[in-house]
Amino acid sequence: SWGYDLDVIISQVHYNSEYDDDNYGAGEFIVAKNISGETINLKDWQLEDLANTDQTYKVLDDFYVQHNQSVVFANNQDTEYSENYGYAYDFDLRDNTGQTGLVLRLKNDSGNDNVLALRNPARNLVDYVSWGGNFYGGYTWNVNQGSNENVAIHREEISCDPDCSKPSDWTVVARDPYVQKVYASSTGLEIIISQVHYDSEHDGNYGAAEYIELKNISGETINLQNWQLEDLSNPAQKYKVLGGFDVEPGQRVVFANDQHGLY
Repeated sequence: SWGYDLDVIISQVHYNSEYDDDNYGAGEFIVAKNISGETINLKDWQLEDLANTDQTYKVLDDFYVQHNQSVVFANNQDTEYSENYGYAYDFDLRDNTGQTGLVLRLKNDSGNDNVLALRNPARNLVDYVSWGGNFYGGYTWNVNQGSNENVAIHREEISCDPDCSKPSDWTVVARDPYVQKVYASSTGLEIIISQVHYDSEHDGNYGAAEYIELKNISGETINLQNWQLEDLSNPAQKYKVLGGFDVEPGQRVVFANDQHGLY
Protein backbone atom coordinates (compact mmCIF):
# COMPACT_ATOMS: atom_id res chain seq x y z
CA SER A 1 0.00 0.00 0.00
CA TRP A 2 1.17 3.52 -0.75
CA GLY A 3 -0.06 4.80 2.58
CA TYR A 4 -2.32 7.36 0.95
CA ASP A 5 -5.09 7.52 -1.59
CA LEU A 6 -3.35 6.17 -4.67
CA ASP A 7 -5.48 4.17 -7.06
CA VAL A 8 -3.59 4.15 -10.36
CA ILE A 9 0.17 4.04 -10.93
CA ILE A 10 2.51 4.40 -13.89
CA SER A 11 4.00 0.91 -14.22
CA GLN A 12 6.06 0.99 -17.43
CA VAL A 13 7.49 3.60 -19.82
CA HIS A 14 9.10 3.00 -23.23
CA TYR A 15 10.49 6.38 -24.24
CA ASN A 16 13.10 5.46 -26.85
CA SER A 17 11.62 3.59 -29.81
CA GLU A 18 13.50 2.29 -32.85
CA TYR A 19 10.51 3.32 -34.96
CA ASP A 20 10.73 7.00 -34.06
CA ASP A 21 12.63 8.00 -37.20
CA ASP A 22 10.86 11.33 -37.67
CA ASN A 23 11.01 12.45 -34.03
CA TYR A 24 7.23 12.29 -33.54
CA GLY A 25 7.36 9.65 -30.81
CA ALA A 26 6.25 6.69 -32.94
CA GLY A 27 6.30 3.49 -30.89
CA GLU A 28 6.55 5.14 -27.48
CA PHE A 29 4.18 3.81 -24.84
CA ILE A 30 3.09 4.18 -21.20
CA VAL A 31 1.41 1.52 -19.07
CA ALA A 32 -0.80 2.51 -16.14
CA LYS A 33 -2.21 0.02 -13.63
CA ASN A 34 -5.14 0.06 -11.23
CA ILE A 35 -3.75 -1.08 -7.86
CA SER A 36 -6.88 -0.26 -5.89
CA GLY A 37 -9.57 -2.72 -4.91
CA GLU A 38 -12.18 -0.86 -6.96
CA THR A 39 -13.10 -0.41 -10.60
CA ILE A 40 -11.98 3.07 -11.65
CA ASN A 41 -13.28 5.26 -14.45
CA LEU A 42 -10.32 6.94 -16.16
CA LYS A 43 -12.43 9.67 -17.72
CA ASP A 44 -10.66 13.05 -17.26
CA TRP A 45 -7.44 11.43 -15.96
CA GLN A 46 -4.37 12.99 -17.58
CA LEU A 47 -0.79 12.16 -18.44
CA GLU A 48 1.46 15.20 -18.56
CA ASP A 49 5.06 16.10 -19.29
CA LEU A 50 6.00 18.21 -16.26
CA ALA A 51 8.89 19.75 -18.17
CA ASN A 52 6.54 20.83 -20.94
CA THR A 53 3.01 21.01 -19.55
CA ASP A 54 1.59 21.79 -23.00
CA GLN A 55 2.26 18.13 -23.81
CA THR A 56 -0.66 16.26 -22.28
CA TYR A 57 -3.03 13.39 -22.91
CA LYS A 58 -6.49 13.41 -21.36
CA VAL A 59 -8.97 10.52 -21.35
CA LEU A 60 -12.09 12.15 -22.74
CA ASP A 61 -14.62 9.31 -22.47
CA ASP A 62 -15.68 6.75 -19.88
CA PHE A 63 -13.12 3.94 -19.61
CA TYR A 64 -13.45 1.54 -16.71
CA VAL A 65 -10.37 -0.24 -15.35
CA GLN A 66 -10.77 -3.15 -12.98
CA HIS A 67 -8.53 -4.08 -10.04
CA ASN A 68 -5.04 -5.07 -11.24
CA GLN A 69 -5.91 -4.28 -14.85
CA SER A 70 -3.37 -2.39 -16.94
CA VAL A 71 -4.02 0.04 -19.77
CA VAL A 72 -1.63 1.09 -22.53
CA PHE A 73 -1.18 4.59 -23.93
CA ALA A 74 0.76 4.22 -27.18
CA ASN A 75 2.02 6.56 -29.88
CA ASN A 76 0.78 4.99 -33.12
CA GLN A 77 2.27 7.62 -35.44
CA ASP A 78 2.23 6.18 -38.98
CA THR A 79 0.81 2.95 -37.44
CA GLU A 80 4.35 2.10 -36.31
CA TYR A 81 3.18 0.81 -32.93
CA SER A 82 0.36 -1.44 -34.12
CA GLU A 83 2.32 -2.79 -37.10
CA ASN A 84 5.63 -3.51 -35.38
CA TYR A 85 4.98 -4.31 -31.72
CA GLY A 86 2.41 -7.08 -32.03
CA TYR A 87 0.24 -5.64 -29.26
CA ALA A 88 -2.99 -3.74 -29.13
CA TYR A 89 -3.31 -0.52 -27.15
CA ASP A 90 -6.08 1.25 -25.28
CA PHE A 91 -5.34 4.89 -26.14
CA ASP A 92 -3.40 6.52 -28.98
CA LEU A 93 -1.33 9.41 -27.62
CA ARG A 94 -1.57 11.15 -31.00
CA ASP A 95 -5.35 11.14 -30.93
CA ASN A 96 -5.79 14.15 -28.68
CA THR A 97 -8.78 15.55 -30.55
CA GLY A 98 -10.63 18.08 -28.45
CA GLN A 99 -7.66 18.81 -26.24
CA THR A 100 -5.78 22.08 -26.18
CA GLY A 101 -2.35 20.65 -25.46
CA LEU A 102 0.33 19.29 -27.77
CA VAL A 103 0.81 15.57 -28.37
CA LEU A 104 2.54 13.97 -25.37
CA ARG A 105 6.01 12.79 -26.39
CA LEU A 106 8.38 11.05 -24.02
CA LYS A 107 11.81 11.49 -25.57
CA ASN A 108 12.53 15.18 -25.16
CA ASP A 109 15.32 16.91 -27.04
CA SER A 110 16.18 19.46 -24.38
CA GLY A 111 18.30 17.36 -22.05
CA ASN A 112 17.54 15.82 -18.68
CA ASP A 113 14.08 17.21 -18.15
CA ASN A 114 11.95 14.09 -18.49
CA VAL A 115 9.23 13.87 -15.84
CA LEU A 116 6.00 12.08 -16.66
CA ALA A 117 3.05 12.78 -14.34
CA LEU A 118 -0.30 11.10 -13.85
CA ARG A 119 -3.14 13.34 -12.65
CA ASN A 120 -6.66 12.46 -11.52
CA PRO A 121 -9.76 14.40 -12.66
CA ALA A 122 -9.20 16.98 -9.91
CA ARG A 123 -5.73 17.60 -11.42
CA ASN A 124 -4.06 16.21 -8.30
CA LEU A 125 -0.63 14.70 -8.92
CA VAL A 126 -1.18 10.99 -8.31
CA ASP A 127 2.09 9.50 -9.59
CA TYR A 128 5.20 10.43 -11.52
CA VAL A 129 8.40 8.95 -12.93
CA SER A 130 11.58 10.40 -14.35
CA TRP A 131 14.60 8.94 -16.14
CA GLY A 132 17.83 9.69 -17.95
CA GLY A 133 19.75 11.17 -15.01
CA ASN A 134 17.19 13.87 -14.34
CA PHE A 135 17.00 15.26 -10.78
CA TYR A 136 13.40 15.39 -9.53
CA GLY A 137 11.57 14.85 -6.26
CA GLY A 138 14.82 14.78 -4.31
CA TYR A 139 16.40 11.99 -6.38
CA THR A 140 18.65 11.59 -9.38
CA TRP A 141 16.78 9.23 -11.71
CA ASN A 142 19.53 7.04 -13.13
CA VAL A 143 16.92 4.82 -14.79
CA ASN A 144 17.72 4.73 -18.46
CA GLN A 145 16.98 2.85 -21.66
CA GLY A 146 20.24 4.17 -23.02
CA SER A 147 20.63 3.23 -26.67
CA ASN A 148 18.74 -0.05 -26.22
CA GLU A 149 15.44 0.51 -27.99
CA ASN A 150 14.10 -2.96 -27.12
CA VAL A 151 13.70 -2.29 -23.40
CA ALA A 152 11.50 -0.16 -21.16
CA ILE A 153 11.73 1.19 -17.64
CA HIS A 154 9.50 -0.93 -15.44
CA ARG A 155 8.21 -0.48 -11.91
CA GLU A 156 9.24 -3.60 -9.99
CA GLU A 157 8.17 -2.47 -6.54
CA ILE A 158 5.54 -0.31 -4.88
CA SER A 159 7.12 1.09 -1.76
CA CYS A 160 6.47 4.27 0.20
CA ASP A 161 9.61 4.10 2.29
CA PRO A 162 10.37 6.94 2.42
CA ASP A 163 8.74 8.16 -0.80
CA CYS A 164 6.14 6.59 -3.05
CA SER A 165 7.98 7.41 -6.26
CA LYS A 166 11.74 6.97 -6.35
CA PRO A 167 14.36 5.51 -8.71
CA SER A 168 15.00 2.39 -6.61
CA ASP A 169 11.47 1.17 -7.37
CA TRP A 170 12.26 0.99 -11.08
CA THR A 171 14.38 -1.26 -13.28
CA VAL A 172 15.09 -1.76 -16.99
CA VAL A 173 13.57 -4.82 -18.67
CA ALA A 174 12.50 -5.96 -22.11
CA ARG A 175 9.61 -3.83 -23.29
CA ASP A 176 6.33 -5.63 -22.65
CA PRO A 177 3.23 -3.42 -22.62
CA TYR A 178 1.02 -6.42 -21.93
CA VAL A 179 1.99 -9.33 -19.71
CA GLN A 180 -0.35 -11.42 -21.86
CA LYS A 181 1.93 -11.12 -24.88
CA VAL A 182 1.31 -14.80 -25.65
CA TYR A 183 -1.96 -13.50 -27.07
CA ALA A 184 -0.10 -11.73 -29.84
CA SER A 185 -0.11 -15.06 -31.62
CA SER A 186 1.61 -15.91 -34.88
CA THR A 187 -1.61 -17.73 -35.81
CA GLY A 188 -3.16 -14.34 -36.51
CA LEU A 189 -5.45 -13.97 -33.50
CA GLU A 190 -7.49 -10.79 -33.71
CA ILE A 191 -10.13 -11.18 -31.00
CA ILE A 192 -9.44 -13.04 -27.76
CA ILE A 193 -11.48 -14.11 -24.75
CA SER A 194 -9.85 -12.02 -22.04
CA GLN A 195 -12.07 -12.67 -19.01
CA VAL A 196 -14.82 -15.11 -17.93
CA HIS A 197 -17.02 -14.91 -14.82
CA TYR A 198 -18.85 -18.23 -14.68
CA ASP A 199 -19.89 -18.53 -11.03
CA SER A 200 -22.06 -15.63 -9.90
CA GLU A 201 -23.56 -15.16 -6.45
CA HIS A 202 -26.75 -14.02 -8.17
CA ASP A 203 -27.15 -17.16 -10.29
CA GLY A 204 -30.37 -18.97 -9.43
CA ASN A 205 -29.33 -21.54 -12.04
CA TYR A 206 -30.18 -19.26 -14.97
CA GLY A 207 -26.71 -17.76 -15.33
CA ALA A 208 -27.66 -14.40 -13.84
CA ALA A 209 -24.70 -11.95 -13.73
CA GLU A 210 -22.31 -14.27 -15.57
CA TYR A 211 -20.23 -12.44 -18.15
CA ILE A 212 -17.59 -12.88 -20.86
CA GLU A 213 -15.13 -10.20 -21.97
CA LEU A 214 -13.52 -10.11 -25.41
CA LYS A 215 -10.67 -7.88 -26.56
CA ASN A 216 -9.47 -6.77 -29.98
CA ILE A 217 -5.69 -7.35 -29.96
CA SER A 218 -5.22 -6.56 -33.64
CA GLY A 219 -4.27 -3.22 -35.10
CA GLU A 220 -7.51 -3.01 -37.06
CA THR A 221 -11.13 -2.18 -36.35
CA ILE A 222 -13.15 -5.42 -36.45
CA ASN A 223 -16.89 -5.79 -37.01
CA LEU A 224 -18.32 -8.52 -34.78
CA GLN A 225 -21.40 -9.13 -36.90
CA ASN A 226 -22.00 -12.92 -37.13
CA TRP A 227 -19.25 -13.72 -34.60
CA GLN A 228 -20.39 -16.38 -32.12
CA LEU A 229 -19.73 -17.52 -28.58
CA GLU A 230 -20.40 -21.24 -28.12
CA ASP A 231 -20.28 -23.88 -25.40
CA LEU A 232 -18.25 -26.64 -27.10
CA SER A 233 -19.64 -29.26 -24.73
CA ASN A 234 -23.17 -28.19 -25.64
CA PRO A 235 -23.11 -26.48 -29.07
CA ALA A 236 -26.80 -25.67 -28.81
CA GLN A 237 -25.83 -23.03 -26.24
CA LYS A 238 -24.47 -20.17 -28.29
CA TYR A 239 -24.70 -16.43 -28.74
CA LYS A 240 -24.41 -14.78 -32.16
CA VAL A 241 -23.87 -11.07 -32.82
CA LEU A 242 -26.65 -10.25 -35.25
CA GLY A 243 -26.05 -6.57 -35.95
CA GLY A 244 -22.98 -4.62 -36.98
CA PHE A 245 -20.73 -3.81 -34.00
CA ASP A 246 -17.29 -2.26 -34.58
CA VAL A 247 -14.51 -2.93 -32.07
CA GLU A 248 -11.48 -0.62 -32.19
CA PRO A 249 -7.90 -1.85 -31.59
CA GLY A 250 -7.45 -2.44 -27.86
CA GLN A 251 -11.17 -2.11 -27.14
CA ARG A 252 -13.01 -4.62 -24.96
CA VAL A 253 -16.63 -5.78 -25.23
CA VAL A 254 -18.69 -7.51 -22.56
CA PHE A 255 -21.38 -10.17 -23.03
CA ALA A 256 -23.41 -10.37 -19.82
CA ASN A 257 -26.37 -12.35 -18.53
CA ASP A 258 -28.73 -9.72 -17.15
CA GLN A 259 -31.36 -12.20 -15.91
CA HIS A 260 -33.80 -10.28 -13.68
CA GLY A 261 -31.58 -7.20 -14.01
CA LEU A 262 -29.02 -8.77 -11.64
CA TYR A 263 -25.98 -7.90 -13.74
